[in-house]
Amino acid sequence: MNVSRRAALAAAALSLSLSLALGLTGASARAAEQVAVAPTASPPPIDGKLGEAWTALKPIDLSWDVHYTRPAREQTKVYVTADAAYLYVAFDAKQREAVSASQRTNDIGYGADDQVEVLLWPSGSSGFGYTFVANPIGTRYEFSTENSSFAPSWDARGTVTQDGYVVTMRIPFAVMRGARAGTWQAQFVRVNQRSLETDVWSYGRQQSDPADVVYAGSLTGLGFGGGAPARPHARAALYALADAAAPAAGGNTTRLGADLSLPITATTSAFATLHPDFSNVEADQQTIFPTPFRRAIVDYRPFFAQASGFYNPFACVGCPSISELYTPAIPTPRNGYALEGKQGGFSYAAFDAVGKDRADVASVLAYHTPNNMISAAVQRVAVDLPGLKDENVVGGITFDNHQSRLAYVNFGVD
Repeated sequence: MNVSRRAALAAAALSLSLSLALGLTGASARAAEQVAVAPTASPPPIDGKLGEAWTALKPIDLSWDVHYTRPAREQTKVYVTADAAYLYVAFDAKQREAVSASQRTNDIGYGADDQVEVLLWPSGSSGFGYTFVANPIGTRYEFSTENSSFAPSWDARGTVTQDGYVVTMRIPFAVMRGARAGTWQAQFVRVNQRSLETDVWSYGRQQSDPADVVYAGSLTGLGFGGGAPARPHARAALYALADAAAPAAGGNTTRLGADLSLPITATTSAFATLHPDFSNVEADQQTIFPTPFRRAIVDYRPFFAQASGFYNPFACVGCPSISELYTPAIPTPRNGYALEGKQGGFSYAAFDAVGKDRADVASVLAYHTPNNMISAAVQRVAVDLPGLKDENVVGGITFDNHQSRLAYVNFGVD
């Protein structure tokens, strides 16, 4: 939050935005796809090959290209099975043109190659979403609305064939919060980077985003060997530093710190950072190019990354790099305490980051209807500095039919 131009007596600002886009609705809505996952007592090999263990399963077809809104030109078959601990997925992608598979380091160069994706919502549309991506040689990427630095241990292997490529994946249930036995919402995606064709399994003819949960299908019959874990495991990241120097250079010093996460329920966690050291936080690849807009970066510091998907849940058309809460502007705190979670249609988060002569706090409460068409949210962000206190409160209501109509009203006071 920018406070450089704030006066001692704060002024109030009112912002009202309204956007309405109308278009033809096209064909009537389709029923979402559904498939019963075949259980396995003998897991298929994850070797980038389509052996008998895979071909014995009934395939799923990716039949619709959401980029060009037409039937898929090339064939993609997906095979799915599961046991108590893992979801196993194989993609058999046919491709006439040359396959693009240049990236060989996991989590580097996302979007540069052809790729296949598994999108999962274990708790339905009101829970966290997880995306697992691999290119044709098995280079892996992963994303989650739970945490912007989501980096679980999972496996993928890929092989380029004469007529396309095959990718096999093994995804552990334990890395996903809200995992439970029964039915999950899911989507399968295949992307051709040269042609931009983006083929999906479950779709609507007005769909433009392959990751839109409104159009996701369902995987039924996930058993977890008799029951899913009640909540995820607690996590702790500890570090210790030591310096040896002459007295004139500051002398010998030591420092300890930790990042902690304690699940309260399957979808709610308390977390904290104590004397954090963020010097080893990874830096993402960036392409620098001229732009008239303020540049925004992603905050990978664990304390701020864990709940980053909860904040700034407001619709805005033509608002590049504008956010009510921008955590990269907050200096490294001495300690931080936070809560985040979801319950039904509600999501909520709050943190208190305490630094030297500074305290930054934020909180948000949001709600969306089961069909994700109507949402409402209110958010507060404040900073307390010597001689200056600044507070920003924003509320908003959004209607989005995920086809042709978007309307929103946002109100802010600072």
